[in-house]
Amino acid sequence: MRRLIALLHGYLTAEVARCLANGVRVTVIGRRDRLPGAVVAAIEVIETATARAAVHLRLAVDYSGLRRDRGGRAACGGPRHGTRSLRCSS
Repeated sequence: MRRLIALLHGYLTAEVARCLANGVRVTVIGRRDRLPGAVVAAIEVIETATARAAVHLRLAVDYSGLRRDRGGRAACGGPRHGTRSLRCSS
């Protein structure tokens, strides 16, 4: 897992200039509280630097796709724009 985190950090720091040059906006979704501080800082740098770009690249890191309530049960929100409603079971 450390190697994957190191690769992510390397990508985020190395690709800022290329993303800017190619008009790519980078955002990261998922749990940042379990990432090393240097990775969180790199995420913030690339998100801020590319915020106005037209093409959007969204990276999901430590992301399950479901929100959980305080008891750990899946909690579904309402439907998103253009999607059908979701039914959750846990």
